[in-house]
Amino acid sequence: MRSQGSLTAVLSCFGLMADIYDFGIVNLVRPVLEAEYGAMTPSQDALLTGSALLGAIIGQLGFGAAADYIGRRGLFVSTAALVGVASLGSACAGAFPPMGLSIYAVLTIWRFLMGLGIGGEYPLAAACVAENSDAASSATSLAVAFSGMALGQLLAPSLIMLLDGPMNVSNANLWRYAFGFGAILALIVAALRYLVLRETQAWSAAQAASSDSRVVTAAPQAVAASQAPPSRPFREKVAALKAMKWSLVATVGGWLLYDVVPYGTGLYSTTIFPAKPGMASAEVVLYINLISLPGYAGAILCASRFRMKYIQLFGLLGMTLCFSVLTLLHKKDAIGNVNGIGYLSIFAFQRCIDAMGPGVATFRIPG
Repeated sequence: MRSQGSLTAVLSCFGLMADIYDFGIVNLVRPVLEAEYGAMTPSQDALLTGSALLGAIIGQLGFGAAADYIGRRGLFVSTAALVGVASLGSACAGAFPPMGLSIYAVLTIWRFLMGLGIGGEYPLAAACVAENSDAASSATSLAVAFSGMALGQLLAPSLIMLLDGPMNVSNANLWRYAFGFGAILALIVAALRYLVLRETQAWSAAQAASSDSRVVTAAPQAVAASQAPPSRPFREKVAALKAMKWSLVATVGGWLLYDVVPYGTGLYSTTIFPAKPGMASAEVVLYINLISLPGYAGAILCASRFRMKYIQLFGLLGMTLCFSVLTLLHKKDAIGNVNGIGYLSIFAFQRCIDAMGPGVATFRIPG
């Protein structure tokens, strides 16, 4: 049990690393794509970035619900494989004139499919880690899985700097290599999960208990049994959701409002702080992510020491203060660039507070 718990936490960590890499790499290759294929219209930009988010919403609901019926392990492998295949499709993408699709439209489709897999990863990672860990270690295990996001955030700009710097890859190939590397990461994670993970004991036990209860109920009343089994599990799930409706409203509502901030600013940081395509853009993103790194370490250290409610509240308060300062200090130079390394540092520091506060809490509380 303990070995499966550790393996699940590590492979969930690597999976989220690949997910965040694939999610965020569009922020880094956007300037390269525009230098190669021309500036995107606002709608193209929104669709290219938002398609993965829409896919993630559908993937969370679809894969999350399906995992209750057909198990965690198979879908945990499938989601990583889907991310890998969709990222490979992005790397090989091109315009499709027969259907009037530009390169940006084709990439939007592939990133929607990638988002489906990433969306499935979130609930499955939390469920698998929680169900394969004991009560004493589950908090830390979930925080370790969450830390994979930090690795993905560092990996993306580091790879772009390597490709644009020492390897001197042209813009025409840089974005393809960047998407392709994400595909390799996700497919390796899928293979490792297939080879070493087993179905979670909690899900297997729940299925066995449900099956046994149906057999016991069916013995004295065969007619009722022929009708009850198909509908009973669904009714039980609906009843369970109703029983914790206020917890769901608070959790889902809080996550909905909070996600406007990290995704709304994180996926557009190269627009907020514009720089030349390639190395310069990657340096800005890497600086932001390095400043945020201590937040992930703090999340692991605080995981079993403080209540998640207070970690979330103090984190949100700290982010509010940072954004208030950013609003007061905001100004642009003659060509529209936001001024100052200090301004960028405050933006990066709120990302650090985010990781240690609502970032880890919104992942752990549902788990």
